[in-house]
Amino acid sequence: MNDKIVLITGGTGGIGKQTALALATLGAQVIVTGRGRESGQAAVSELQQLSGSRHIDLLLADLSTQAGVRSLADQFRREHGCLDVLINNAGLSEPHRR
Repeated sequence: MNDKIVLITGGTGGIGKQTALALATLGAQVIVTGRGRESGQAAVSELQQLSGSRHIDLLLADLSTQAGVRSLADQFRREHGCLDVLINNAGLSEPHRR
């Protein structure tokens, strides 16, 4: 996975965070998404420390809306040249349809 660019939605916690850790350990450049800057930066710092990699970044986005998805795509395009792997891990459970 050396030098591969990997985007993991929901990569700041749970299964996504563990996936980010494993891929960073294998040499990938990992970008995780999160909704909150403080919690996202804390997750990135922890992932960097555990993996020994500084090639882990955070993009902020609320993926529960189409505007949030588009914003994430725009941010990614501005900051990164290409995408090698996309892992759609973010999930949302709501009691009512919207």
